[in-house]
Amino acid sequence: MDNVLRYSNRDDLVKPLSVILERIAVSDPQDVGTVPDDSQPRRPVPQTHQLTESQQQDIFAAYRQGAGPRALAQHYAVTERAIKYLVKKHDIRRDPHVTATEGQVRRRTSTPPS
Repeated sequence: MDNVLRYSNRDDLVKPLSVILERIAVSDPQDVGTVPDDSQPRRPVPQTHQLTESQQQDIFAAYRQGAGPRALAQHYAVTERAIKYLVKKHDIRRDPHVTATEGQVRRRTSTPPS
């Protein structure tokens, strides 16, 4: 119990807080800080609007065949995040019988076990 009383009302901590509360009560216009604007999204939306519908369909087909987001982003001059956003938004899944190495499509030679 002694420790609680010793550290609870430290003058070096209480004094600055009381000064701030007094400033708030007085509404000092010179002491107004900047508040972040919450109307803007924290992260910008991926720039997918520059892709045509046919380009999006080509991206989906290439992704299904195993092309990676990095290779697709470089090819279509958009960010990797934009490719990932499109793929997730349209729920595109990769073909389970295709593997890719560094953006190149390679078909499996063996059949999957039954």
